[in-house]
Amino acid sequence: MTTISTAVTKTVFLGRGGIDTTLTVTAAGSIAPTKYGAAGVVGGASPGMVSNAGTIDGAAGSAKIAMNGGDGIHLAHGGTVTNAGMIVGGTSGVYDFPSSGSTLVPSLGGVGVAGHGVTLMNTGSIMGGASSISHYDDGGGAGIDLHHSAVTNLGTIAGGASNAYSYFGGPAGDGADLKDTSLHNEGLIAGGAGLGMGNGAGGVGVAAIGVAQQSRMTVPSRVAMAAATTSRRAITRAAMAAAA
Repeated sequence: MTTISTAVTKTVFLGRGGIDTTLTVTAAGSIAPTKYGAAGVVGGASPGMVSNAGTIDGAAGSAKIAMNGGDGIHLAHGGTVTNAGMIVGGTSGVYDFPSSGSTLVPSLGGVGVAGHGVTLMNTGSIMGGASSISHYDDGGGAGIDLHHSAVTNLGTIAGGASNAYSYFGGPAGDGADLKDTSLHNEGLIAGGAGLGMGNGAGGVGVAAIGVAQQSRMTVPSRVAMAAATTSRRAITRAAMAAAA
């Protein structure tokens, strides 16, 4: 097991560079990469385990070009995340007026916790990255974006805000984008706010496809359920990929 009790300013890759596949971040520890768009923690080819009582941040996108903010934790091959601290996606890169002949490529804030086959227990706070203060379509990141996973939330999960100050504001992040995932919520799950003058839509609490259960939602007024064939976040990412 690897334990982090100090400030780390680069991405932590599980199972690489002397880092074990089991990672603990203590209350005194933090992970906050300085490289544009970098994730805080990235899993390897096998499932990883992350226990966080400190702070894990994704890095902001570039201040000069459209670039997504980094995810706080990204476990593409599954694992377990236990969070009693703070996990935040990075803010999106700035996108201003496109030059003549250029293609509009908006960017998104990073996701707090993303992955496939993840068991998440949250008693702390998980937030998507906010959008930059930009002119065009930048959006906030989801608090969590998980497929084929299991989520227990006793804390707070929130989408990143949309901060565009003029023209076309992008959507704020959803609290939780879930596909084929079980959800047990006794805390708060909230979409990000659509802030500024850009008319960006606020995010929904939970955008769910094939969610197995939603048990003991004791504050249903705080949770918005949106069942759809695909989430608004996935549509936005697909549009970005097509434009890239």
